Amino acid sequence: MAKYCIGIDYKAFTGLALLVNTENGEVVASASKIYSHGIMAEGFINPMDYLEVLSETIPDLLRQSGADPKDIIGIGINFNESAILPVMNDGTPLCFFKEYADEPFAHVMLSGSKNIADNADRLNRIAASRCEAFLSRYGGKTAAGGMLPKIMEMLKQAPGVYDTCDYIIEAADWVIWQMTGVQTRNTSYAGFDALWSRKEGYPSAGFLSMLDARLEKLEKKLESPILAPACPAGKISAFAAKALGLSTETIVCVAASAVQSSVAACGIDGPAKMLTMTGENGVNIVLSENELFVPKITASANDGIYAGLCGYISPGTDDEKILSAMENLTENDRADSLLAVNIDGKYVFLGATPRTGSAALTYAAAEALAYQMRMSVENFRSHGVAVNELYVLGDSKEKDVLMQIYADVLDLPVILVNSDEPSAKGSAIFAAVASGIYKDISAAVKAMGCHDKKRYLPDTYNTETYSKLYDEYIRLYDYFKGGANDVMKRLDNIENRPEYDEELPTLDSEFGISADEEIPEANESVPEKEEYSDEVKAAAAAAAKELFEAIDAVAAIRDDAEIFAAFNDLVKEEAEKNTKAILDSTDEVVRLMEEAEHDAYFGQAIEEEAEKNTREIIAAIDEVVKLMEEADREAAEKDADNAQ
Repeated sequence: MAKYCIGIDYKAFTGLALLVNTENGEVVASASKIYSHGIMAEGFINPMDYLEVLSETIPDLLRQSGADPKDIIGIGINFNESAILPVMNDGTPLCFFKEYADEPFAHVMLSGSKNIADNADRLNRIAASRCEAFLSRYGGKTAAGGMLPKIMEMLKQAPGVYDTCDYIIEAADWVIWQMTGVQTRNTSYAGFDALWSRKEGYPSAGFLSMLDARLEKLEKKLESPILAPACPAGKISAFAAKALGLSTETIVCVAASAVQSSVAACGIDGPAKMLTMTGENGVNIVLSENELFVPKITASANDGIYAGLCGYISPGTDDEKILSAMENLTENDRADSLLAVNIDGKYVFLGATPRTGSAALTYAAAEALAYQMRMSVENFRSHGVAVNELYVLGDSKEKDVLMQIYADVLDLPVILVNSDEPSAKGSAIFAAVASGIYKDISAAVKAMGCHDKKRYLPDTYNTETYSKLYDEYIRLYDYFKGGANDVMKRLDNIENRPEYDEELPTLDSEFGISADEEIPEANESVPEKEEYSDEVKAAAAAAAKELFEAIDAVAAIRDDAEIFAAFNDLVKEEAEKNTKAILDSTDEVVRLMEEAEHDAYFGQAIEEEAEKNTREIIAAIDEVVKLMEEADREAAEKDADNAQ
């Protein structure tokens, strides 16, 4: 009898559930539910929507498949981003209480607010000034979507919510809590979003108190067992089992992230394999046996993707317009001696001619995406993280040319994975491991991972050519992106031609010719222009002179303004220079004063020691004199005795 697992993917506005056969990964049934409460305020969701997804989609899966509830052995869920929720000791969200029903911060808090980004900037500045160790796990800079910047915003906007709640928990972990009655946290969100590691724990109370004094005891609101991927959180509670129509023996897996689940769905079973996910927020994910410092990444976390491995996430390099345009291209569209450089989504083309067509430009832009992918791969490799294969997931169907470009530029095998709902399926794979049907995630992904794959191998000749072009790409990328020439930034600052509100000139307004009147041909006689009197001509000349003088005056004012601005910049620079010199001088004075105080203290100590030594010497001399006098006295007494 076949056994099944349910995988649920909580997206931005809907929840999707899949019923998956654990023997081969076949999707037996699917169901979805749009959140009925919707967005209550910008960036906030009612957590009841998540429970409604369970109560509607799971019974629907059972109806569609006719599966026996006893054969559904596991449930796994994932969220597509970190989402925090303030709750009480028993797991009740604050927004379920009447007094907090209309308070946005008592609901599920997502990312996206500018204030949260500002909080992240402040967090990073303070962490850098203290040389906090956790920064090394985030490429030196934590992301704005993490848990701590959101909590900082909660403290600013709704301090009562923070003070009242017993716990601040990830919404994903809260859903697991509601299904099992057991409170847990998952290592993916704890490691990638909450600055936690198994070695160091959460950031220190000293650091947190510098962000806000009230955060000093934040860890108490985060207390909970933190479990690795594919671990069982517990069996489904009797209440939840009855409500959802499942067996009380069904195992509920620890929550996961959408990225984490997608890695499993693609069939990645171990380290040294990179997954790139296309789309608006594309990312690269790599697994490694070692925890290492890698710059220019988004985050890294032990047990963050798979248990026992360190997961690394770095920014993706995809351009949706280029990917879409690649569908109709062939290798014949490639133009020799044409190189495109991608600078933040804008392209510099070198080697183009008036005869270069749009297809050749698109091909070169696609090569630029591959060069940037190679930059990411080499960044990992140069810091000890191996990358031996590239998996591509996303809207890349029928893009054979692009996949071959990736293979040739990277000199790596490229595996194109076609999967419609990888996150939900990946959660079902994790649930299969948690239920015990597979011994580990590697065995589960081999059996249940996506089998619709196409493999592309590098062409030796193309690889050698692309290796030379890549060297040129790096030089140009460093030149434009590194600041040697900031023309790309200057282009952004050049204003567009102003739009005029006035109507465009017409024949009638300019020449007195109506639309119905025929315009004389060149060979027809044209009425002579009216001759103006000397007074009119003189007045026109005077008006023209005044106009040109006004234009010159405006130009002079503009020039003066530019000169003043330049002078102001020089003054500012000189002021900054003088300020720095004053500060340096002040520091030197302070240092000399401290040195003088030290010398004075030291000199006083020497004087005291000298006085002490002098007193001891005088006392010793007195003692010698005393002994000499005593010796003389004894000698005199002895001589007197001898005389008698």
